[in-house]
Amino acid sequence: MNNILPRQLINIFFAALIILLSTIHLTAGESLPDKSLQDKSSSEKPREEKPYLEEIRPAKIWDDISHTVTFPARMDLTDGLILAGVLGSTGILMSQDENIRGQVKEIPINEGIKDIASVGKWLGDGRLIVPLFLASGAGGYLVKNQRLVRISVEILETLALAGLTVQILKVSTGRSRPYRNSGSWDFTGPSFSDEAFHSFPSGHAVTISSVVGVLAGEFGSIWIDLAAGSLMALTAFQRNYADQHWASDVFLGSAIGIATGYSIARHRKEKATSRILITPVTLRPSQPGIQFTYIF
Repeated sequence: MNNILPRQLINIFFAALIILLSTIHLTAGESLPDKSLQDKSSSEKPREEKPYLEEIRPAKIWDDISHTVTFPARMDLTDGLILAGVLGSTGILMSQDENIRGQVKEIPINEGIKDIASVGKWLGDGRLIVPLFLASGAGGYLVKNQRLVRISVEILETLALAGLTVQILKVSTGRSRPYRNSGSWDFTGPSFSDEAFHSFPSGHAVTISSVVGVLAGEFGSIWIDLAAGSLMALTAFQRNYADQHWASDVFLGSAIGIATGYSIARHRKEKATSRILITPVTLRPSQPGIQFTYIF
């Protein structure tokens, strides 16, 4: 009993360290604002810019939220096919949830596997992730690192939106958790207080996948996607191994987190890189003009 708390603290430490070091490494070298898009030919005295402050403007945060919430109204054929694929895959997994659970339960229970899986649990725990990215955002603000502030804000926005979606689904469907042994098709309907009926989808999966989605949208690197996806897979395994969720719970939660995080990160990135520059030019001697340049 005395070893349980130290073990949990070690697992929490490793989970926080993995995310914190990854975020700091990915945002290294971003402390100074990008000067490449500034109008060098302008004779006006450049005003002092604080781009890291722009990332926390309420108007910008509201723009992210409204863009994500109104996404269904902008869906095209590709988006519809992806959504159909996610829902169809969730349905297929639901038909196989009992078989998958049986296979996972055949994995030997030992302390080594439990300790590794516990790291996955804390990677998906909002009680760790939210304070961690509040702290990273504050740190980015103090060192004037625009990308670190932006990523932190994007992740917190994603956690709020995707988390709200998952909670609505959990409460409204009332799906029984696997450990109750009442079957994967036990949906009792609205359940507001009993956690035993809040299985669908997985909140831990949506938490870590929110981070993964933002990183995928920010960097677009296959190596970062693979590394972040490995952490997400560890959380997914732990939720099944601990008999807390069905495979379909984890899959849908992951899809919601990734889609929301990716959408928010890409939206901010596109808004930041799409600019119109107005440059004074001389068309003929003593005949001034204006040049419009759209950078995307």
